[in-house]
Amino acid sequence: RGALRGLARLPLAGMMRDRSLHSLAVAAAALVSLLLAPAGAMNAVAPFATPTLSAAPAVLAASGDTVTLTWSGVSEPFGDDIITVSTVPAAGSQSVQAMIGWLNVSWADGWESGAGRLSLPLVNMRRTSYSFAYVQPSASSTPLASSAAVKFQNVSEPTGLHLALGASAGEMTVSWISDSSAVQAVRFAAAADWPKGATVAPSAVQSYAMSDMCGPPANTSDAWLDPGALHTATMTGLKAGGEYTYSVGSAAAGWSAPVTLVAPPDVGADVPTSMLIFGDLGVDLPFTTTVEQQAPSRQTVNWLAEELRANPQQMVMLTGDVSYARGWGFIWDWFFNQVEPVASKVAWHVGIGNHEFDWPTQSFKPSWGNFGTDSGGECGVPYFRRFTMATPSAQADGGANLWYSFDFGAIHTTVFSTEHDFTPDSAQYKWLAADLAAVDRTRTPWVIVTGHRPAYSSSAGHYVGNGALYDKGLQDSYMRLYLEPLLVRHNVTLAMWGHVHKYERTCGVVNFTCADTDSEAPVHIVMGNAGNVFQTPWEPYNPKSGPTLQNAGHTQQPDWSMFRTANFGYTRVRTTPASADGTTRASLTLELVGDQREQVHDSVTLYRDDTSDGLQVMAEARPCHWEPQRDERRS
Repeated sequence: RGALRGLARLPLAGMMRDRSLHSLAVAAAALVSLLLAPAGAMNAVAPFATPTLSAAPAVLAASGDTVTLTWSGVSEPFGDDIITVSTVPAAGSQSVQAMIGWLNVSWADGWESGAGRLSLPLVNMRRTSYSFAYVQPSASSTPLASSAAVKFQNVSEPTGLHLALGASAGEMTVSWISDSSAVQAVRFAAAADWPKGATVAPSAVQSYAMSDMCGPPANTSDAWLDPGALHTATMTGLKAGGEYTYSVGSAAAGWSAPVTLVAPPDVGADVPTSMLIFGDLGVDLPFTTTVEQQAPSRQTVNWLAEELRANPQQMVMLTGDVSYARGWGFIWDWFFNQVEPVASKVAWHVGIGNHEFDWPTQSFKPSWGNFGTDSGGECGVPYFRRFTMATPSAQADGGANLWYSFDFGAIHTTVFSTEHDFTPDSAQYKWLAADLAAVDRTRTPWVIVTGHRPAYSSSAGHYVGNGALYDKGLQDSYMRLYLEPLLVRHNVTLAMWGHVHKYERTCGVVNFTCADTDSEAPVHIVMGNAGNVFQTPWEPYNPKSGPTLQNAGHTQQPDWSMFRTANFGYTRVRTTPASADGTTRASLTLELVGDQREQVHDSVTLYRDDTSDGLQVMAEARPCHWEPQRDERRS
């Protein structure tokens, strides 16, 4: 017994540095404690407790409710231990149980004791439930403990509410998700009359299947998640600026909590207008996952919500790379959960990006286009079905929401797809030219054109105009070649782009040349800085840079680039009408709002009464050494 007491007093710190030695040390200490126990007490000593993990409550009332995970009895806790989060599909589903993420055990207070507690909000994914397991990845993939499944009380609960402008004045559409494919409805009324005076409008229902996906991971059983029934209904008779309350669902499926909105403004040049525009948002999950997340997106959405509290009569335009689901079905549900506090209160419009659409089977894939597998096999289908813009039911590739336009206050916005054919012979180009030609500038004096990939960017991988005006291998060269003359001809105010995860503002520019004032030519804005964290450096511009020169590594800002930053945030566009006495000119102000403290980092104000001769000549001019051949335009 004296020898055993000596063993019990041995320093074990060195053994703690190695998992195998630590295991041996813990086992030895347990054995010593057992042998030193008083006589007759050995049967009462349990050297190893059985690990347990519980998840409570087992049934959640509503999407977004929190589950508490509690564990104990872990004899050898390590800082890399995790609690896995898995989806459990319903019987007969094409999905399989799959881990979608994990929580670090070390996030819990006192985890070193082998016991702890963490809380996690969960999104209602209908008949798909959740399970959790305590795993020590560096020791074994076999869980030490697992929880029972956690389900939602109402699998048909309406979730993911998001609005859009309707096809006519006084209309707004609302879309939502439910497990039930039976027709549901929106109930809406003037806020002062709610709920007694509610009007009921039925929903149209659609969905999509695993067979609609065009490749992996979207069409694999571990990534596929049944999207449920996708409902859309239209609220009509809304008076501009009026306050309305609405709820969606049915008696059988349940009704969503009431939401109050302010109806869009009238269309007119004298209407003060505000829009919030950005690209590349994504989602920030409350757990870690192998699917890339966009952590700044949550802060961006939080600031958007603050914007609405100050001015509820606005709208949102998200220009491509919407959720970054990239084939992982669960991401769409979590994305809509994150944006619903904003998207359920104002029109939330979208454009298509490479991460919604691109796949090798797409119809438009010229040799100069940077099109790959960025959609993760979705090929635009979730984007087509989950959003309802006021567009024809079918466009290219059987899709919708690819190119469309709308009037909001004093602004006409034209949305087009950089992932589809935009060359002069294409249906999209002809539509774009006709749309811009038809704008009534007496009603909407300000025109915004927006697509995902930029025509101007000084980030690496984009042509910055040092030397020739074009690079035959880059898509932005072809966008300037085909689209810039159109933008200039129709006096487009702003050309707004995403894709590059930074912010950049040009001068009023044509062919890399600044006009006399920014109001005399389209100002290009790159604003893909709402969420995605992948950033490339600025394109080297100074040809004299080199390792032996004093300015080595310096990326000189091109003359046409007025301001650029890698900060995250969004843009705010505001219009101010001219004063009745003529002392104040009509203007449009664009501001970059940073995620740090909702501060304005950059701004520019444009005026409608500036004109300039010769801009169209500049736009139409082409360098004589390059005119793309037919096979360069399309493949």
